[in-house]
Amino acid sequence: MKSFENLLSNKIYEENKYIEENLIKYNENNIYYLPYYYNDIDRNKCENILRLINRPGCFLIRQNNYYYLSSLIKTPYVLSIISPSLNIYHYILYRINKRLFIKPYSNKYYYSLKHIVKYHQEKADLLPCTLVE
Repeated sequence: MKSFENLLSNKIYEENKYIEENLIKYNENNIYYLPYYYNDIDRNKCENILRLINRPGCFLIRQNNYYYLSSLIKTPYVLSIISPSLNIYHYILYRINKRLFIKPYSNKYYYSLKHIVKYHQEKADLLPCTLVE
């Protein structure tokens, strides 16, 4: 028969594990915790931040001031990146049916901002270069 201390210890361990797993899941879905996401900056501030870094592949994602293109198409984010020639390019990210994509350049879709970043850290595809943090 297990002692009360062992039962209590197991119960506390299980509760802590549950809290930790759910907190991790919450943080993964919460874009405000992403180091490259800036909520309240405009295009000029974005460019100023990137020019301070001034390294090809550096990027940030910011909230788009024009959130809706239509009732079906949302444009919630803009991906801004420094090119190898040190120019700054801005890509509007479109959301349709819970999928994100870069338009008008691609039909490839993504499930989250993290998915976009992870994919484009490995492949430039439509971007001027791969993303670096």
